[in-house]
Amino acid sequence: MDDFLRPTRSRVTRKQQDEIVALYESGLSTRAVAERVGVAKTTVLRVLGISGVASRPRGSHGSR
Repeated sequence: MDDFLRPTRSRVTRKQQDEIVALYESGLSTRAVAERVGVAKTTVLRVLGISGVASRPRGSHGSR
């Protein structure tokens, strides 16, 4: 089993966390934020949750 290597997760920096929150609050979707910052969508959701950011309803991309 020594041949099995588990992929390592790099930590999200404070700067990335701030960028994730700012991009999401500017109206980008979680998917778009993830692509822009270079992290997984689940990482974006986790950062938003621990940052206390209220989530928008699914399919809602800011005010229209």
